[in-house]
Amino acid sequence: MIVSMKKAESDFTRLFFESNGIKFSSFRNWVFYPGMLFESQKKWWNEGKQRTKPHQGVDLCFYRTEVKKVDRIKPGMFVPSLFSGYVVSVVDDYLGKSLFVFSHPDLLWAYGHLDLDVDIKEGKELKEGQILGVISQNVKNGIFPHIHISIGRVIGKATQRLDWNLINEDAIIKLVDPMPYISSEYELMSSFRAEKNKK
Repeated sequence: MIVSMKKAESDFTRLFFESNGIKFSSFRNWVFYPGMLFESQKKWWNEGKQRTKPHQGVDLCFYRTEVKKVDRIKPGMFVPSLFSGYVVSVVDDYLGKSLFVFSHPDLLWAYGHLDLDVDIKEGKELKEGQILGVISQNVKNGIFPHIHISIGRVIGKATQRLDWNLINEDAIIKLVDPMPYISSEYELMSSFRAEKNKK
């Protein structure tokens, strides 16, 4: 199933592939399996068990090429900044590092599961497309290396350092579906079993 979105507000997808030496013309669309999209109730790993809370963003891992092959992003691939802004927090996560960035008057975005460049610290100003680090090489519980992206509208004031628990507070951040910001089209697959069985 192909889902069409409005025109992306970020040039992330093109910048991601071109930063990694892949012609953007070879990209067709992102591919998602159950559990990868915003507000998914179940995991896409660990046999699809229930999440403790709905997914706070999207997990980019698979994409379809122009020859209709499903490929996946690799550890060590460069990750560009989604928008211009400044880093407000860097924290450890399950597979690497997460960073939280303020952009525009009220937009917050976050990446998860990266190995960040050493100069990416709190207060750092970023430009859209700037390389921030690479996809983490850590693998746990059979989870493929991937990048998590969350986007939210700031509606309150945080009194403590931003982390994944705090951005789930509706009084501070209203999370939104990141896909309209990232890509004009994506594909929903019905089963993840075939990918898990690939070597």
